[in-house]
Amino acid sequence: MSLADAAKAWREKGGKTRSLTTINKEISAVSAFFAWLKRNVYVEENVALGFRSKVDKSKGKYPPYRDVELVKVFNSSLFAGSGAEKAYTNGRANTRDWRYWLPLCLLYSGARTGEIIQLDCSDVRQEHGVWIFDLVESSENEDKRLKNKASRRIVPIHPTLIKCGFLKHVEMMTEAKHTRVFPDVETGPRGDWSYKPSKFWANYLKRLGMKRKGLCLHSFRHTFTDECRRRGVDEGLTSALLGHANHSQTGHYGSIPVGPLMQRKEAIARLSFGDLAVNARLSSKP
Repeated sequence: MSLADAAKAWREKGGKTRSLTTINKEISAVSAFFAWLKRNVYVEENVALGFRSKVDKSKGKYPPYRDVELVKVFNSSLFAGSGAEKAYTNGRANTRDWRYWLPLCLLYSGARTGEIIQLDCSDVRQEHGVWIFDLVESSENEDKRLKNKASRRIVPIHPTLIKCGFLKHVEMMTEAKHTRVFPDVETGPRGDWSYKPSKFWANYLKRLGMKRKGLCLHSFRHTFTDECRRRGVDEGLTSALLGHANHSQTGHYGSIPVGPLMQRKEAIARLSFGDLAVNARLSSKP
């Protein structure tokens, strides 16, 4: 029986199943182990080959945030610091740690969760007078990595993040001798940087009463993409900002000619997400 047929038969018996994506990941891990066994002549064949099933990725697409959802999120207690609702379990409202900065950085950069959460303080720097996120892996730290080579890129920091005090946060981390911008977050059980932030954000959306299928931290990346389209940002330039492999400019990282950098800066500055008015209290000291 194929994996899909076996799952169907099990469901008909009343059994519970997991997603094909999860199963495929686990089969890949087993397959990698058996490949090692075969190379070292412990087994004659990789018995895990051929079990992976094709997944319809369109069904699992992350929806972008609606304008009204963005307003609700960024006027909630975590960001505005008002009302009886506490931001999270410690009872601290308007605290400027990774919980506060990560969603804002994701929305205004289009980066992946892991790319932002693993940033070193040295990755937030100026290039030709422009403040940037320098998204690059590290040869010295094996935990700091990107999805692929195309993910190496430079993304200008949106003016809203600067107004909110993000550069001050980085300066504070540097002065405190922290290597990373968000030193309180470590990788998950499988070395995934997004593990802890994703769990926190899912619970936070539930508390706000706005959790819907697929809505998560990665949805900010899709929101960013839609906003680029609405603001008329060139498709190739959008690909470069997102770190997609189908555009030649994506590979510029470490340094970038002033012309393309200014194009990216202008594109980033156009984005306002339905004219979202970030609460003025964001720029005040917590």
